[in-house]
Amino acid sequence: MRLSFLALISVACARNTTVTWFLEQNNLAATPDLPRTSSATVRYFGDFDTREECAAACVADKTCFTFKYHLKTFGEPWAKGCYGHLGEWQLKLVAWKGIESGTLGAPPPPAPCKSEFDCLLNGQCVAGVCRCYSGWKGLSCGSLDLLPLKSKLAPSYGRPPSAEAPGLASWGASVIQDPKNKSRWHMFVAEMSGACGLDSWFRNSVIVHATADTPYGPFKREQELMPYFAHEPVLLTLPGGGYVIYKIGCGDGAITGSEGTGLVGPCTGCSNGTTEGLCPGCAQSYEQVCQDVLYSDSLEGPWARKNLTLKPWDWQRLNLGLESHAPIVFPNGTVLTFTRAWGSSEPSSQSPIFLVKADHWEGPYSLFRDDWAPAPVFPFGVEDSFMWRDARGNFHALFHAWDKIGGHAYSKDGLRWEYASVRAYSTEAELEDGGSVTYWRRERPRLIFDEFGEPTHLINGASYRGGATPTGDWSFTLVQGIRTSRNVLVV
Repeated sequence: MRLSFLALISVACARNTTVTWFLEQNNLAATPDLPRTSSATVRYFGDFDTREECAAACVADKTCFTFKYHLKTFGEPWAKGCYGHLGEWQLKLVAWKGIESGTLGAPPPPAPCKSEFDCLLNGQCVAGVCRCYSGWKGLSCGSLDLLPLKSKLAPSYGRPPSAEAPGLASWGASVIQDPKNKSRWHMFVAEMSGACGLDSWFRNSVIVHATADTPYGPFKREQELMPYFAHEPVLLTLPGGGYVIYKIGCGDGAITGSEGTGLVGPCTGCSNGTTEGLCPGCAQSYEQVCQDVLYSDSLEGPWARKNLTLKPWDWQRLNLGLESHAPIVFPNGTVLTFTRAWGSSEPSSQSPIFLVKADHWEGPYSLFRDDWAPAPVFPFGVEDSFMWRDARGNFHALFHAWDKIGGHAYSKDGLRWEYASVRAYSTEAELEDGGSVTYWRRERPRLIFDEFGEPTHLINGASYRGGATPTGDWSFTLVQGIRTSRNVLVV
């Protein structure tokens, strides 16, 4: 028999619980396989007109501690549905419009770890306590152990707008040490051309090769490798020698389209590293047209464009082709990577992530079979994928996650993944003077590793607004050090 709303409220008052809401967040722990169904760990409480009724339904069930409510605007068949997670306190949030999640009371103290999975494969479980590997920290080894920054505005590539020099904006990069010269570092970075800022990225971004004496930079521009529009450079070192740069964009002068505005070519009128006025992006079709990479035998170049083969490929589901690149290559040349869709036919149209494979870096690339790996492997809002295999053979990935900024996932086999509830990093960073800085945006995560395969530096595209610093869309590429050889368990 369904309880009335007043009866549910009276039960809630008797239990004296406190509800904490998370707006536009989906609690995956309270998500069944199908709408309006229950499972061993998820209970469908029914359809309600308000989120308060949903919260009261969770309170009335003494086994429910976290829940979620689908707003009417979410659409059928999930609209107005209320679902609670049963059993132990679990909350796994991802950004999702039209869903509001909640918790009852405070989370319980963390339980002792039982295996390396409780340490997110970033540490070993010893006597119920996670002992983190180099570069990681936290009760579950879920956060990067980042070193303080020297300055809140210390671009590794980019130049803040000032009266002394015009601003130069950039947005994320791949960085690698020269194998023949340990004091030379190479960066392949997305630079905003035409004195524009980040808002112009969809038209004005170019790919640039830059070098420095240290991974922190500042990096000096060497040459432009690909004109606008070209973005998201991702470097892959091939096992037999040579290098590949995955990217998006055609480098055709941004003539691919302008979302119905009639604009052809780059945005103009920018100044000092900031965008002036509206700068509409190229039409989404550019992704499908230019499925190619840059290839070179040397980090110094020359670089040549090489076409990739996508076959068989479901362009309706995977409507961007290869995007949000995260390639790793095995000794036999096989490539494993992610791609994402946007506004596709997927039930989750906002940036679901799929797992893709190829026998060779030139292809053919294809989606993993559903019985081998879930499709999508991450059915929620993440982007800017970066995948790697650690020194112990485990697979990891970082993302720009709209709910947690630095999303982290981990896997034993690279096919079946777990998404961590702990953020790997945030928009806030400590400074060497004891202060801190909170960036407006911090995305495009990538890592640099030492010769033992342990992380030493985190790379991001970042922007900052505050004080006497730029208030427009100027952005830069940030390299932050990672504390190493701390709390390392030798095995």
